[in-house]
Amino acid sequence: MNIARVLVAFMMSGLMLLACANQMQPAQAALEGAQSAVNAIQADASKYMPEHYARLQAQLTALRAAFDQKQYAAVLNSAPGLTSEANSVAQQAAARKTAAMSTFADQWSHISASVPKMIDSIQARLGELTRSRHPPNGIDVATAQSELSDATSLWSKAEASHTAGDNEAAIDAAKNVKAKAEAAAVALKLRLPTAA
Repeated sequence: MNIARVLVAFMMSGLMLLACANQMQPAQAALEGAQSAVNAIQADASKYMPEHYARLQAQLTALRAAFDQKQYAAVLNSAPGLTSEANSVAQQAAARKTAAMSTFADQWSHISASVPKMIDSIQARLGELTRSRHPPNGIDVATAQSELSDATSLWSKAEASHTAGDNEAAIDAAKNVKAKAEAAAVALKLRLPTAA
């Protein structure tokens, strides 16, 4: 009787091991699918939906831990939901990216019209001052020239970024141009045209 019980227990454990082995490969495939779905959305999701992307990463880490602990049934149950959520986040991130790109394009349109006017005003004022032998008191021509030089260089970078299709970088550079132009205007006691 004891031999029969040992034999039954041995057979049951063998069946359990076989069931686990049968679930391992499907669980691994499900885990790899979820991993691919999360990795595929990394660039946009981490930028436009960082909280959601962090949550997906945490879920993926938990799924890997479950697989490592041979909890294959849990992996098989959870992986499809994670993949589906990653796909949903991908769609939302794409919509946010499109909206952001549209906003950057609008901002560039305004900035590209106003910044050259600012630079032209500063250059014209510097031209007037360099023709006179003694600039008025409180005018710092050297500082204005330095700030204008920086602004002109940065504006070239902004235009290059815009031409390359990176309006976000173009806007960031243009904001720095505006700051440099404003500093030059202060040094010249010049009122600039209204900027966008």
